[in-house]
Amino acid sequence: MSHSICHDVMCIVDLLCWCQYKCECCSVLWSCPASASTRLESETGSASSSIMAEQVLTRVTTKEQLLALANVLAGDFPLSVTIYNCLIFHVQDWLSCMNFFTLDDPSHSHAVIMQMINLPSFVFVYCRESEVNSLIQAIKKTNQLMKQEDLIYTVPHYLEEPLQMLAQEMEICVNTNIVHRFIYQPHLDTDPLRCGPGFRVCRLGKAGLQQLLLKSTFLNNKIPEESMLRLTENVPAVGVYLDPSVTKEVFLDIQNLPYAGDNEIPVSWISPTVYGTLGMLGTEKDFRRLGHATLVTRVAARLFANKGCIPLCHIVKNNTASKEMFKKMTEWQLIRSEISLTSAETKKNIN
Repeated sequence: MSHSICHDVMCIVDLLCWCQYKCECCSVLWSCPASASTRLESETGSASSSIMAEQVLTRVTTKEQLLALANVLAGDFPLSVTIYNCLIFHVQDWLSCMNFFTLDDPSHSHAVIMQMINLPSFVFVYCRESEVNSLIQAIKKTNQLMKQEDLIYTVPHYLEEPLQMLAQEMEICVNTNIVHRFIYQPHLDTDPLRCGPGFRVCRLGKAGLQQLLLKSTFLNNKIPEESMLRLTENVPAVGVYLDPSVTKEVFLDIQNLPYAGDNEIPVSWISPTVYGTLGMLGTEKDFRRLGHATLVTRVAARLFANKGCIPLCHIVKNNTASKEMFKKMTEWQLIRSEISLTSAETKKNIN
């Protein structure tokens, strides 16, 4: 068994003890870490305000509470994976950009709202089907939550209709987008990782990370660079770089993957996101159809899983190229889609 130890909080996460589960809604056999918990010794320090009325929803603040909530949500995989990963990011002090709210005691509640602090209109919502009515009533009471400009709601499929009805009742026009979710299966990822001549694989340096954020149209570049730098110091972002000095195929040792130079620009890239997925995948036009996107995805997924999190990718319905790429990788399996609800003014260039 391997352990990842946070120097500040001594949070021990079982990394290599993975269990297999079968998703009842989509009949997919998949794997996840057996445990996400044990000992914590400090609390989160954020006292950021939120648009939510805390008399309706309980804000989850301490690391103990965040970890307890993660353990509760682990019982609802794969539907709860996105928020689970983000909870682990915050428990480990890799991020502090989200607020989390529940209906009840976080050690028992399965209804969770995750809201970006600097962009409160960006919200992830999860609950079990049995909690839908209670969650909708709570959202209704905190009416500011549905009246944000450029609203982006990402929810399980069974929350789409209730939220649509609530939006109609509140005279809010929303659009619906289908988000395909692919989840990584480590037990199916056994082939060695190799990079061809003329290229090398590295962790993104500063210029590479800036390139990734610049090329991504998601959230109109509203994700703080400092948050991404902090996250990718701990959960690596990966790129393929031109390197004429590499004259033959190289087998990759991802445990000792070097950083690229701070001024180097990759030709293909992928990164963990602040909302708990792998994403912002891109390849420069002249280097497409060479397998670079597949390679960086495979490398990043292994590194993501090695941190005790569940690699997951969200792909919008009209992104055919990415969807076909993931279908060809046997270690990635399509699970039940999520729904993204956006206000009528929100641009539809989410990727």
